[in-house]
Amino acid sequence: MNWIKLDTCTPDKPEVHKLSELLGIDPDEVLGKLVRLWAWADSQTTDGNATSVTKTLLDRITHRKGFADALLSVDWLRQTEFGFSIPNFDRHNGDTAKSRGLTAKRVSKLRDARNANVTQDVTVEALPEKIREDKNREEEVRKEKNIEKVGKDTQATDVAECDSDLLEWIKFWNSLKSKNLVAVGASTKPSKGILHGWKRVANSNELQTLLCDRNALEAKIRDSSFLHEATWFSLPKLFGGKNSDGEYIAQKLMDGGYVSSGSSKLRSANVGAGVTFDPARSTINVVF
Repeated sequence: MNWIKLDTCTPDKPEVHKLSELLGIDPDEVLGKLVRLWAWADSQTTDGNATSVTKTLLDRITHRKGFADALLSVDWLRQTEFGFSIPNFDRHNGDTAKSRGLTAKRVSKLRDARNANVTQDVTVEALPEKIREDKNREEEVRKEKNIEKVGKDTQATDVAECDSDLLEWIKFWNSLKSKNLVAVGASTKPSKGILHGWKRVANSNELQTLLCDRNALEAKIRDSSFLHEATWFSLPKLFGGKNSDGEYIAQKLMDGGYVSSGSSKLRSANVGAGVTFDPARSTINVVF
């Protein structure tokens, strides 16, 4: 059975609401038409590049006139020399992305099975089918442990070996550095800190929700001039770092906790003998 991948944060993305305004239809209806388009692209293309395709055809597929133009305006569709392409299509769909998604799901199930504390009061002789199944499971668990060990103990030596989503994040972070919105860039060969942080994101639905919209993150960072020269504010910190209150740095950022209000000079002036400044909490502590 054919299927496509859909992120849980997609219905609430700004692009979906922008398409709703442009087309004059409900955001849920927009999502349905997007699914129809992506399903068509998954079955008719290999990488999201649709050659010899016209706007009229795309409008007919989605049953909405002007849908192709609306997609172009939010950069969810791009016109090429030979037709149209869907940006980042192979990140979520196509055989490679689907295989990656299924592998992650299978590994998650194996981890849950391994960590489950199961006791059995009665010992019975296993059937041959059960023995084969257990051996196969043990082999997969062993491979999983090797994968985890590589992730913890080594640093990626080649960009091609890294997760494509992580590479997109590194590119995004370095674009912020080029705009002077952050003080510390990120190497294209991820450090152990970045890899460890990326693993935290992969295992946390809360972090995935906080980081699902990079445009919104950039807007918050742009408004938070306090962070622009803060050398402690790095990509690993964004990937699940916490302040001394135990709050995610990303949560505090999205809540506007680092937005400057003209008080940065006052902070600097007041930091002196007997006073400590905690950059992760944006507070001044007086020491008596």
